[in-house]
Amino acid sequence: MSESSSIVRSFLAREENVLVLVGSFPTLSEEIELHSLGHGLAYDPFVRQLLADGMMALALHLSSRPIDEYIGWTISLQEPMMNLFFTGSSRDEALVGRAFLDEEQVRPRDHNLLVVQSRRPSSEPHESFVEVSGIDVFAMVEHYYRQSEQRNGRFLTRDQGDVMLLHDLPDADLSWLREVDYDEIAKRLEDKRLQFLAERRFRFACGCNRERMMGVLKSTYGTDFQSLFEGQDRIEMQCQRCAARLEITEAEYQAFCAE
Repeated sequence: MSESSSIVRSFLAREENVLVLVGSFPTLSEEIELHSLGHGLAYDPFVRQLLADGMMALALHLSSRPIDEYIGWTISLQEPMMNLFFTGSSRDEALVGRAFLDEEQVRPRDHNLLVVQSRRPSSEPHESFVEVSGIDVFAMVEHYYRQSEQRNGRFLTRDQGDVMLLHDLPDADLSWLREVDYDEIAKRLEDKRLQFLAERRFRFACGCNRERMMGVLKSTYGTDFQSLFEGQDRIEMQCQRCAARLEITEAEYQAFCAE
């Protein structure tokens, strides 16, 4: 995804005191498909759409938060059984999403669960657990706002790749927030009746590379090359954040440890 293909613009509806976040993600679904195919992930269209929905929702959420905040979401679904993982950062302008579909990767539960983790450099990490239902990722995040953040958030969707998020501010007109539709917001944007606040851009990017992944190996195995490679001259690693796969040879890992 190009530097400018995913954009979130924030506006203020002054009369209603509602924050309006407008997202455009024209190539996100394609990027998810290309990434998954490039790393041998057999995501079907249903799973790819869930990933796209989650990453769009996260980008909009991040755009309402401090720019130095890092956020991760894990959604545990029971039917169909899978785990969805999303993480992102406005400062890094990065979004990542992946699905865990193998039985050994998914823990059976009595209910669906959304786990929200956030951290900022100047404060302790925060974690929330919220029971959710259904398979609508946008509805899950709306429920999280009500249950955990004690505020109202409402997503509005139109065509694929166009999503809005409305957030209440103090003394907001909650009736307007609950009833306004996508077209009305679009008309206000066209007529310049919303006050522009900021713009944030995102791309599908994990940040994993050979050095970082070998660093993970070193933290676990150190220089115990025999236990790691078990007589083979190379191993395959998979990034836990984006599922990218790469081969690491024993020779390059030994050189990495020597440095």
